[in-house]
Amino acid sequence: AKVGRRLAKEGVIGRFALDFVVVRSNGKWDPYAIEINLRKGGTTHPFLTLQFLTDGKYDPDTATFTAPGGQQKFFVASDHVESPHYRTLTPDDLFDIVVRRNLHFDQTRQTGVVFHMMSALGELGRMGLTAVGNSHEQAMATYNRALAVLDEEALGVET
Repeated sequence: AKVGRRLAKEGVIGRFALDFVVVRSNGKWDPYAIEINLRKGGTTHPFLTLQFLTDGKYDPDTATFTAPGGQQKFFVASDHVESPHYRTLTPDDLFDIVVRRNLHFDQTRQTGVVFHMMSALGELGRMGLTAVGNSHEQAMATYNRALAVLDEEALGVET
C-alpha cells in the first residue's frame, strides 16, 4: 500500500507490478522489492482469472481473496508450463484430456484448473495454467495433479 500511495503522489494512474526477491535469513523469509513495473505483471492474468471465475474480492489489508460465499480462495499459476513431450498435444487434445481426466474448473465448488496460452502448445510444448483451491495446499495439489496428468498423457502412460 505504501508503494501505491507514493506512486499516486507522483501522478501514476493504473496498474503496476512489483518484483521481489525473497531470501532466507535466520530461518525466516525476507522479501526485497527490486523493481516497479508500470504495467500489468505476471500475476495479473491469474488474478483476473480467479476474480472472473469466483466473482470474489481481494482485501489488501489482510492479503486474502474471498468468494461471495465467504470461502477464501488461493491460486497457483504459471504461464510457462513446458515440456518437449507436450509438443505432441494440440489444444483439442488438451480439451479432451481435461474432460477425460476431470481437470476442469468446477463452478459449483469454485476450484479446479484453467488452461491458457495454448497457442504455443504444438510448436513449443508450452502453455499456462491456473489452479484454484480453498487453501494454498489444495491449490498446489491441484496444480501438481494437472502437471502429472499432462506428463502421463503426453508420454502415453497412465498411473
